[in-house]
Amino acid sequence: MLEKAAGTVLTDEEYFTLEHQSLKRPTGRDLEDIERVLTQGEFSMQEEWWEAYAEPIPTWTEYDPHVWSRIKGMIRRRPPSPQILEPLNLGRISGLIMGEVWTGYARTYRPVLRRWGRIHPRMYLEMSDKEPVQFYGKMINALARKHLWYYTSRPKGLRAIILARITQPTLLGKAKEKTQYIITHGYLVKPQIAEQFTRLYKSRKGRRTIAGSQIIEEYWLSPAEETTLKRLP
Repeated sequence: MLEKAAGTVLTDEEYFTLEHQSLKRPTGRDLEDIERVLTQGEFSMQEEWWEAYAEPIPTWTEYDPHVWSRIKGMIRRRPPSPQILEPLNLGRISGLIMGEVWTGYARTYRPVLRRWGRIHPRMYLEMSDKEPVQFYGKMINALARKHLWYYTSRPKGLRAIILARITQPTLLGKAKEKTQYIITHGYLVKPQIAEQFTRLYKSRKGRRTIAGSQIIEEYWLSPAEETTLKRLP
């Protein structure tokens, strides 16, 4: 299904950039953020429960404190649901990751800027069944989108790291290994890291054009499981 055209969900980093593009002067961007703090109270100084899962570690080679802080600020506006920590919900999410979620990396080509965006981790769920996708998106607060005959939810970047850290202790087999890999390497990676992931986990590497646009997406994604068993008679 990955080769089919689909809608796209921006990473928190990309959303932050696009949200501020209309404000050409840096002072305009600063004033807008200050106004949000004063009028809407969006940036609470109190630490949220999910922030422990977003903390950087020494193995993140592409870690930038300024970018990380901005992305975390965006997640504060759309935080994961604390209900994901409830045993039943955590079990359901872990089951989806082991059975349905494609784990790996992706980046998009930006025609206006004429360059590729940064490579970030992704935990991509695509199913024809609406309810599991909506549940998956709701728990991590990532958009769930409807396409012609299927649904998708694609946590990316630091949000994917948070999801991986929450679920990793409950996972088994290759799913546990793949989530540990993206946790180890962080919310942004160099191409070599994505290529190494492809070699380790037999990922599918390719490109596709996003429906209704000229945006090209490049991905390195590994399916939850590819069975080699023959169909029973």
